[in-house]
Amino acid sequence: MTRRPRWRFLVPFSAFLMVLWGCVPEPPRVDPFANLPHGKVQQTDLVLAIVTSQNTKNAIKYLEKNRNIASTWGTAASRDDLDAGPLVNGLSRALNQRFSRVVRVGDPAQAKSVGAHVIAVVDLYFKLGKVSFQTTQVDLKVFFTRLDSRPIETISVVGKSTVPYPAWTFRFKQAANQALAGFVDSLSDSGSSLKT
Repeated sequence: MTRRPRWRFLVPFSAFLMVLWGCVPEPPRVDPFANLPHGKVQQTDLVLAIVTSQNTKNAIKYLEKNRNIASTWGTAASRDDLDAGPLVNGLSRALNQRFSRVVRVGDPAQAKSVGAHVIAVVDLYFKLGKVSFQTTQVDLKVFFTRLDSRPIETISVVGKSTVPYPAWTFRFKQAANQALAGFVDSLSDSGSSLKT
């Protein structure tokens, strides 16, 4: 009895995965920060209220859908790569180091009731490369305002990576780490004091 090589199933299986991942469309994106002026923020003595945009909620759901597919059909590396936790935790850590206290709120109107002085709207957008040599991209924007909605500063960074050949991972973590590093650098460079 002649055994057929196991790798002969790799090509059809890879094609099946590409079709399956292609069924998860990227979420639509709206720019909540368009046409707003910029300033600077540096407040170690102020309380920050964080609000997540609808883009952020959509991006997290998009990543979770792709992670579920990777858990069922993909490799452990592709599943483990699709984790927004380190990005979200790193963002929280950077803001906690900058402000005296950081509070999550569902709506900017709740900021005053929790004693916040500054509001930060966090806007995330993810685009996953589905096949080798495509780009995986993480867009991170944080828009800082005063309680009366007057803008202070917008920090906008992008992290990119290329899907390897063979496409065993999306390289999402690499793009997310690049975006997070850019945010931390931009936050550190934000040198003017805020007058509330």
